[in-house]
Amino acid sequence: MTKHQLVYSTHEYGPEAFAQPWFNESNMAATLNQRWQAGFGYIHDRGIAPALVGEFGAQQVSTDTVKGCWFTQFTDYLAQTDISWTFWAWNPNSGDTGGILQDDLLTINQAKMNELTDLVRSQKATTTRRH
Repeated sequence: MTKHQLVYSTHEYGPEAFAQPWFNESNMAATLNQRWQAGFGYIHDRGIAPALVGEFGAQQVSTDTVKGCWFTQFTDYLAQTDISWTFWAWNPNSGDTGGILQDDLLTINQAKMNELTDLVRSQKATTTRRH
């Protein structure tokens, strides 16, 4: 198998999925960046193989909460690194993250959609600048 036949995939979730101790640290932002870089960012940065965040999601995206701060920081990290990603989930019944759809299964959670749209635009701009 060569590096062109392999993709590293990770799942990353914030405090809604599991309350890790680093979510309560005063230097949470630095700790999270170090974790992401050591966990999978280096694979992308060094060109070892493609990296894909196969799942990430959150119920809250407002930076008024630690949950929302985590979400914003992670989407910023993805934008800066241009690592590929998929969002979990579309349906609202994912207990720890909710979905892009609200409980009526028709209405978009606009706050989440705005954040994800900004992420796509950021990555598209980065990709355009590189080519």
